[in-house]
Amino acid sequence: MTDFAELHDELRAVAADVLAARVGEPVDSAVLAELGWTGLEVADELDGAGASFREVAVVAEQLGRNVNGGGYFGSAVLGVGLLNQLTAGAVRDTLLTGIAAGTTTVTVAISSEAEAHPGFVVAETADGPRITGRAPLVLDAGSADTLLAPVRLPDGRSAVAAVGCRTVGLAVKTRPVVDETRSLADVSADSVLLAADALLDYADGADEPDALPARARAAVACDSLGLSAAMLDATVDYVAVRQQF
Repeated sequence: MTDFAELHDELRAVAADVLAARVGEPVDSAVLAELGWTGLEVADELDGAGASFREVAVVAEQLGRNVNGGGYFGSAVLGVGLLNQLTAGAVRDTLLTGIAAGTTTVTVAISSEAEAHPGFVVAETADGPRITGRAPLVLDAGSADTLLAPVRLPDGRSAVAAVGCRTVGLAVKTRPVVDETRSLADVSADSVLLAADALLDYADGADEPDALPARARAAVACDSLGLSAAMLDATVDYVAVRQQF
């Protein structure tokens, strides 16, 4: 436990130093990757750090403290979390390696507990599998390269479809939001033809989509905790120097 505490303190200090110089500025994936943060939960053999959500939570808190925003939550938090539940394979491993390197960003088509199964279905056609459905308020969808959509297959099984965000038939409509640190979009697919290797299976014992809303809530809670702590610090500093006229 002590070793983890020391590791987290060091990670927190580094993150605080780096992000304090970028207060209010989104940090792009290349910078986050250079720091090793996008690949925290990516396995060592895929060029990641092989760490856990505990370390991701430390970074999320510091991103909130410095109001940095960016695509970290959609890709490194939700995307990696979902990909780690899938069976290893060329597509899944390439996506994880790309996220760790900062060359790939993904988003996951969930928006709330009620949308844990967002209504994407796959139908077999003469051309191949096609995906249809929609998901509202998808985090960081506007800037992502790849959409990961939990889907229901014709035989009733659950799987994940990996679809390029600029694929013909896939619509990504940005939603205006008050919180400028968040980027949300409505995503819909109208009989989008999938690549032959685009359907990814869940690994044995995986939680499937059910764990994703809980992960999202935890990450946003860490972000909000960091922001709240920064506001408290600013208030205390102000009260300490304020003079009554």
